[in-house]
Amino acid sequence: MKDIKEKYISDVLKMLSVPRSKKREIARDLHEAFTSALEHGETYEQVIERFGSSDALAKSLSVELGVPYGKQRTFCLILGILLLIIGSVFVAIYMIISTTTGLPNSNLGIIGGSDGPTQILVSPSDGIDSSIVFLSLGIIAIILSIAFLIVYIRKRR
Repeated sequence: MKDIKEKYISDVLKMLSVPRSKKREIARDLHEAFTSALEHGETYEQVIERFGSSDALAKSLSVELGVPYGKQRTFCLILGILLLIIGSVFVAIYMIISTTTGLPNSNLGIIGGSDGPTQILVSPSDGIDSSIVFLSLGIIAIILSIAFLIVYIRKRR
């Protein structure tokens, strides 16, 4: 019978996005409520019926505590990891572009004939260096990923 109580309390705590210390407090309160109800002749099933489903209790506790309900913490983790991967890809593209183009004047091409080389300057029409765009997007994505991961870690405490 205790398994029902422990599973119920565990399910409630899993759905709450509160710090661990607050979860321990809530778990203690729920254990006390179950103990008190048993002393007054109720069964675990009756207590659970009175509280409602674990989902309903978690929702009402979230509203009472003024915290987000459900899987928003998981969303921060997934978004943080996704942005980290995207940022890393953009930085890798920047590095590939910058190493394959070589020197800062890599937009110079040398052609020549028998009497000497002729240098031709080839420049982009819009004047934007695409490698800098990839680097900027990569850095922004990595910074955002760090922010989301910090939010995720802080919510775990």
